[in-house]
Amino acid sequence: MPQPRNFVLLYSGREGSSAIVSALGNQPGVHIPLFEHLDRYQLEGRRSSELPAILDEVLSSGRYEPAGVEPPSDRSAVGIGFKWRPFGPARRIAPVLARHRVVAFVLSRRNFREYVSSLYFTRYANRLQAEREVPEHPQFGALGMSPTEREAYFAELSKIRIPARPHLLAATMARIVYRKWRMAGFAAALHAAGVPVRPVYYEDFAADNAGFVGEMAAQIGVPAGQFDAQAGDYRKVLRGAAVDRLGGLSRAFPRAGGPLAERLYRRQLRRIDRIGR
Repeated sequence: MPQPRNFVLLYSGREGSSAIVSALGNQPGVHIPLFEHLDRYQLEGRRSSELPAILDEVLSSGRYEPAGVEPPSDRSAVGIGFKWRPFGPARRIAPVLARHRVVAFVLSRRNFREYVSSLYFTRYANRLQAEREVPEHPQFGALGMSPTEREAYFAELSKIRIPARPHLLAATMARIVYRKWRMAGFAAALHAAGVPVRPVYYEDFAADNAGFVGEMAAQIGVPAGQFDAQAGDYRKVLRGAAVDRLGGLSRAFPRAGGPLAERLYRRQLRRIDRIGR
């Protein structure tokens, strides 16, 4: 069997990346050496200019020492992969990824209002309500809980409702559009260097977990194992639609410039889709 390809799941946040990479990590022939350790906020004291060398070492050895994950016993038998909010010198990073036979999966969400609502809720819930503290990354708060405690925690968070404020919605949408514009530019640099770029969407994962993971596994050349939706470490935290947790969204969305922001966002999705053809 030929050696599997390596992969990187490029994401911006609130797109289901944790669940996806966790599910991929449970497939035979896939090794996940780190979690978010290469994101900008984690690389304290390291310069972005060091990223090409860091990525080269991780993809060569299957190990990133700060993550504390043991390297694979047989490097030639596995594909190395991880999630990453990309930043740094794309034109210097791209050749490193190409040399290591990396497939770049670019993760996005199609449903703009749902995406905006999800990010808005986690960013502003504590500012707009005092009923319960909401962590910015709620899925991490449940990792040490028992199954019963976890379900109760998820249920309590899902009951919280907050008002949709136009100026905060506008700031959230601007952040999302800017990040996706940056992501499209990074994907273009990878493509120009010969890195295969594959757009993937959270909605497809939510609709068919097993089929989605199986397709990604096929693209990196590993057999898809039997998928168990309960086996991953990360599952959807906030149950139900995020748009239903924002009061007055239908009025606030147009006042915040939502239609224009959505058009700009979809323009970047089309740009990424064209790169991935």
